Amino acid sequence: MKKYAVIVAGGTGTRMNSITPKQFMLLHGKPVLYYTLRTFLDAYAAVVASGRPVDIETYCAPLRRHLRVQAYAAGDHRFVTIVEDVSARVAAHVALRASEARFASLFEGSPIAASIARARDGCFVAVNRNYTRDFGWTSDDLIG
Repeated sequence: MKKYAVIVAGGTGTRMNSITPKQFMLLHGKPVLYYTLRTFLDAYAAVVASGRPVDIETYCAPLRRHLRVQAYAAGDHRFVTIVEDVSARVAAHVALRASEARFASLFEGSPIAASIARARDGCFVAVNRNYTRDFGWTSDDLIG
């Protein structure tokens, strides 16, 4: 049985300031479309081998993009692959983790007693070591 795939790869290249359509521009010696097809074929092979849907995130170094690839059988003779650029979400996640690390460092390193409490009930969510030192309670005593 013959297999067919529809890969939507249209465009004129104007956003890339080129007369060559983006999908045919070379990236590391290969057209951008090559990387789309490679991702599709890898996902297809994984679904065929396991019989189960695939939902993975991967980093495509030549494109410098994070991609989410979902692939599944859509009937006896149909197969669907969805490739989504999730680079913005991944960058936001990395930035959030960095921000959380900076906050934690400032909170724990504060020279004064510091605490965080929920507005709705006043229960402590976090206290720094100077809070426990100055007031004589442990974190376990206060948080809850």
